[in-house]
Amino acid sequence: MVAVVFIVSDLPETPESELEAAAQAAARLAGVSSKTDASFFKQHRLWFGWFCQLLYVGSQVASFSFFINYGVEVVGWSNAKSSTFFSYSLLIFLGGRIVAIGVLMLWPVELMVGLWGAGCMILVCCVISLPGTSGLVCLMLLFFFQGPLIPCIYATSTKDLGRHTRRASSLMISAVVGGAIFPPIQGAIADSYGTHISYAVAIPAYIYTAVFGISLWYRDGCRFTMQKAKKGQFPTASDDVEHKSLDSTPGSPVEKSDIIEDSIPVLLGNGPRRMRN
Repeated sequence: MVAVVFIVSDLPETPESELEAAAQAAARLAGVSSKTDASFFKQHRLWFGWFCQLLYVGSQVASFSFFINYGVEVVGWSNAKSSTFFSYSLLIFLGGRIVAIGVLMLWPVELMVGLWGAGCMILVCCVISLPGTSGLVCLMLLFFFQGPLIPCIYATSTKDLGRHTRRASSLMISAVVGGAIFPPIQGAIADSYGTHISYAVAIPAYIYTAVFGISLWYRDGCRFTMQKAKKGQFPTASDDVEHKSLDSTPGSPVEKSDIIEDSIPVLLGNGPRRMRN
């Protein structure tokens, strides 16, 4: 059914030339050199982000999979009651994603990835160490911080990649394989040491997520607020082509202002003016 919706929908497609122009403009705005000219395999931000997504997806799937086991073994609830609270936790997960929309209007996505990753790390340590319902409350709060991380990691990993954006998107989607790696590992630990100890498998993933986000935020200038671009600061592909065509005229360069000034008399009916040297 979803496939039918995609077939009948007229979805817009951004040309690679516009993606490249936007990436170049973003680099000029930040005062750094664009790295889109390098090969796809040298886009280090993307590859570190892909590994971050793989680790995070694995830890999220594992925390979901063992929630009911945690409620039964650690808290002493029945399967039915644990399942009910798992449903509540999914609503908290949704709430965390909605709240993140407002946060991202104020903070850069890199900072949010770092802080939310650190929050997940602290909460999962509480899940391991606190007894009974206290640990379960921390596990439910963990869902709140997990909510926005997948889209935020995706966004910051594919940021300003220009002509590499499409392949980068496909690569990031492949990171869902992490969801097949972590649960068996956590299950083996749970069988040997208990469900609450098994959540330790997620700690390295959250540490990596926090370091990844904070390091990118630090590299981008440690901004606490969103940097708003002025109108026209990010040119489209057509603007870029027009600019290059004006600059590539052989002989003496012709400025865009000269062309505009020379076209005014024509519009007024006074005939063309001579082009200035």
